[in-house]
Amino acid sequence: MKPITLIAMTLVLLAGGAPRPASARGATLGVQVHGDSVTFRFRPSSFRMVVHGRTSQWQRLRELNIREVTVAGGWNQWSTVAWPLHPRNGEWVLTSPLSAVADHDTVSFKFVVNEEWWVQPPPDCPNQLNAGIGDTTMNMFFVRPGRP
Repeated sequence: MKPITLIAMTLVLLAGGAPRPASARGATLGVQVHGDSVTFRFRPSSFRMVVHGRTSQWQRLRELNIREVTVAGGWNQWSTVAWPLHPRNGEWVLTSPLSAVADHDTVSFKFVVNEEWWVQPPPDCPNQLNAGIGDTTMNMFFVRPGRP
């Protein structure tokens, strides 16, 4: 075993074991489940790119004048208008009963800006998955807590 590898393994063990993936630690971007509620939180500074829903044109989020933000997912047939978030202190927020969005154990969602720009999670997003419509289109997700 190389000395560098041995040192790295020792440091990991001293730090409390192997690092767990962010999803195992409960870290998620854009969503927080608390009790029977779910809060979607869109902070523009946490995201970089958007894709136009009709033209598939990519653009930097910071180049848009954000007038409205919605959250789309299977529970609202991926509607770009049905679930508006409310501006609050530089971010956009919506809290809903968990039962309104979580029919399955894993819930996919995406933010939409100005009814037409689909926000892409950043590459380092701990809770992203492929949307199934190409290699570059990603959704975010959260795992529903155990059912009663």
